[in-house]
Amino acid sequence: TADGGYAAVGSTTSYSIYTEALHFKVDLSGNLQWLNNWGQINDQESFGQVELDDGRLLSVGYVNTSGSGGKDMFIFFTNSSGDFLSGISNGGDQGTHDESGASVAIVPSGGFVFCGYTESFGFGIRDVYVVKNDSVGLTQSIAVISELDPLSIVESTATSSSFFYPNPNRGPVELMGQVK
Repeated sequence: TADGGYAAVGSTTSYSIYTEALHFKVDLSGNLQWLNNWGQINDQESFGQVELDDGRLLSVGYVNTSGSGGKDMFIFFTNSSGDFLSGISNGGDQGTHDESGASVAIVPSGGFVFCGYTESFGFGIRDVYVVKNDSVGLTQSIAVISELDPLSIVESTATSSSFFYPNPNRGPVELMGQVK
């Protein structure tokens, strides 16, 4: 952060039966400055965060309590002390599928770009979801533009020397081995 400390986001199950977003800040020496957890009525997680020029913090993740139903990308503003200022959800199809944000970047011309995944739009089961917002977190349009950029995939059969890496894993995996 601008004062030399560090602000971070993540998730916790320490305070509720739900998974909650965890936001905290430490000073340069690692001393805790503040800690907040959000989402006491359903699941909510934060995955990416930036500090704004005025000291506010902006995070992105998902919320499962409001919006269109199901998981919706959630944009979350706090002041420099970690107090909630505002939040905006961004999602798809009335709860049938999910959206979640993973990262946020400040756009030099103003506003923000959020990147994550969508299950409501696109061409596959889960597609990249990019949302551009203005300086208060609102989109210029609710229109969703789908772009198809197909990747070629080489078909192969797994052999006894094939394995998944890393294992165990809760995220992306790679099939390692020899192709014959």
